Amino acid sequence: MIRVGIIGFGYMGHFHLKKVLSCRDARVCAVFDTDEEKRALAEEEGIQAFAGLEEFLRSDIDLVVIATPNQWHAPYAVAAMEAGKDVLCEKPAVLSVRELDEVSECSRRTGKFFTVHQQRRWDPDYRAVCDVVRSGEIGHVTTIESRVFGERGVCFGWRADPESGGGMLYDWGVHLIDQILMLFEPLKVKSVYARILSVLTPAVDDFFEITMLLENGVCARVAVTTFALQKMPRWFVFGDRGTMKLNDFSGVVGGAARIREQVQGFDSVVGQKDLGPSRFTRICWRHCRFQRKRICRWNSGTICSGLPGGKKNPMSGWNRFTGRCGLWKPPSSPRGRTGLWRRRSEKTAPSLTGYGKETL
Repeated sequence: MIRVGIIGFGYMGHFHLKKVLSCRDARVCAVFDTDEEKRALAEEEGIQAFAGLEEFLRSDIDLVVIATPNQWHAPYAVAAMEAGKDVLCEKPAVLSVRELDEVSECSRRTGKFFTVHQQRRWDPDYRAVCDVVRSGEIGHVTTIESRVFGERGVCFGWRADPESGGGMLYDWGVHLIDQILMLFEPLKVKSVYARILSVLTPAVDDFFEITMLLENGVCARVAVTTFALQKMPRWFVFGDRGTMKLNDFSGVVGGAARIREQVQGFDSVVGQKDLGPSRFTRICWRHCRFQRKRICRWNSGTICSGLPGGKKNPMSGWNRFTGRCGLWKPPSSPRGRTGLWRRRSEKTAPSLTGYGKETL
């Protein structure tokens, strides 16, 4: 039985408590928090609560979980390992390279285990991306985009405090960059470009975009903002044989499309793969005719039936739209419906303004 002690009994402290309760071989025995109200909450759960760190570390525990604001990660980790405890720390591990060196040296010297809680390596959307990229289903990946766009406007709480290690780069950035590095492990990053802004929260960054160029030529883009009032895909992956898009964290809203193996150019699509059913796509069918493309089934260039309403040509609204704009050949062309995915020969396409897209 692993006896667990939690430092910091806020939101993430309760998160870890619930996870430990679901494990048969572990239980939470102690909590350390400087806030009296948080200690009272721990005692209501039947957990012994401590107001002092030294007393907490002398209790009968094997593993310390650190769930505090970021500036306390390094000192608490070092203190716990020197007290003979293994450590699971919330991300980011530390706030500087110097602190990381200190924590690593302490782990080697004491022989105690130190690791970081990177739970988003198991998110369904990320696992779906991993499956498609590693299977080669869309060929060699050239560019991958990962983004989290919120709309609440400003950072709040200790995440708005630079002394506490606040800001979106330390918050969401740690997860998204880690996902890219794990996806293409063991490849190294050759170059990095970063643009970091304070748009609505002056003290810390609330917007950033990072571009990483990997050894194999893949360009990985990561972006986070707290103020985006229009939606963009959670993931967009470009391959030399196809494309993948996921709209949200569910991992089922979106899909992947690729071309025939023998085709040398993007002129004949054989299949669009849905990664799973979703209520969202059905809603789009009723409320936005231009979203119908997302829930189509393709088979050797022929559109299959079976969509809502039993329409024989469920893409007709999209075809009329794109045909007028000159982006794709309509189904009346000699190439038939497969022409939907063939670019016209014109170098430029007319503007979409006036064809269902409102410009604010």
